[in-house]
Amino acid sequence: MGKKKLKDVSIIIRGKNESHWLKILFRTLKSQKFKNYEIIYCDNKSSDSSIDLAKKYKIQKIINFKKYLPGRILNQAILKSNSKYIIFLSSHCVPTNDDWLFSLVNFMKKNTKVIASYGRQIPLPGTSTKDKLDLSIIFRDEDFISSKDPYLNNANSIYRADFLKKNLFNSKLTNIEDKVWALKNSNNSKKIAYNSKATVFHHHGVHQHNDDSERSSNTMKILQVKYKKFWKKCEFIKNKFFNFSMIINARQADKKQILKLKKRLDELFNNKKFNELKIENIFCFSNFKFSLKNKKIKIKFLKPKENLNDDLKKFYKSNYSKFLNINYVISFNFLGNWNANKIMSLVNYCILNSLESVTFTKKYYGNFRVFFQKNVILDSLGLKKKEDKPWILIMRWLDGCIFNPEYLKDGKYVNYNTKFLES
Repeated sequence: MGKKKLKDVSIIIRGKNESHWLKILFRTLKSQKFKNYEIIYCDNKSSDSSIDLAKKYKIQKIINFKKYLPGRILNQAILKSNSKYIIFLSSHCVPTNDDWLFSLVNFMKKNTKVIASYGRQIPLPGTSTKDKLDLSIIFRDEDFISSKDPYLNNANSIYRADFLKKNLFNSKLTNIEDKVWALKNSNNSKKIAYNSKATVFHHHGVHQHNDDSERSSNTMKILQVKYKKFWKKCEFIKNKFFNFSMIINARQADKKQILKLKKRLDELFNNKKFNELKIENIFCFSNFKFSLKNKKIKIKFLKPKENLNDDLKKFYKSNYSKFLNINYVISFNFLGNWNANKIMSLVNYCILNSLESVTFTKKYYGNFRVFFQKNVILDSLGLKKKEDKPWILIMRWLDGCIFNPEYLKDGKYVNYNTKFLES
């Protein structure tokens, strides 16, 4: 058997439980104008649908690993590659346009002394303010080539494959394998470059800050004007990019309540903005079946059997393949205070900020005792003025919730990544 034909590019992607972003990334890579590439996906013990998504997108080379040492994993992928150039791309970095791949390759062809270059990373509207500042400082608008104290970032980078295979990463490092490699291998004849035209969106940022100071927020309001032109063209912060499923919980509804639910759903699906969402399927936990005025809208009814948690787990397992094509689930309860405007506020906030999950909450101040298994674990008994009292957030997911379908595997609508809108 002859030797396999050399690809122009191998794109190496690492990930752990990044199914939400992989659904966006794999779809975006498929639309690149430059087509002569292969993808090598490296997975770190994902418990979500990451592996199945890679198979769905017909990725032939998948590497599973247990212990995460970046250099070691990348070296395995490098040795599996069959190409002239090797690109490293984080699973939550998404190209800003369909010329991204061409920009990376073309830059290397023009600059023959460059052994590796890295592209620009820009934030999304939902990126933390500190991360926006970091990305603004590190990734400028102009290209440059350097051999002295070079910087390199593997979230969005390209290397010459023949050189890289002879000069692999340090396999013992826990991080900054790219910076160490650049310092070791660059000199006057072998340079590291920055290509500002090969741009990706990076929601998490370089240092992954979570907290924003007032000063950093005010500074970023001034600086982020330059990103608005990118955000305007970014498809995956717009609702029309995504596929949705809907779950209606009416497991405790009687016949009279079902008639009210039917009327409310007719009103919901009569809303123009709501109908612009690509809702692939609708499920309803109910002891009664009903039909809507719009005969094109079909609801699949699920007979409630146990508690909602267990029913959701079984439901997800039996419908697993359907959810590989679904980005978000929209849910609400038949008793909730929901309508089209409230649900769209959740959807718009979630997608604009690239979040996994959003639900409504209500802030409660007052005197209370919290019990768990008959024991008091928290109480507030002082008669102080309101602003001095503790408060709790009551989740109003009955009024509406949007979430990553992976949550259903654990029988949940919300988790610690869920963000809140006050209702």
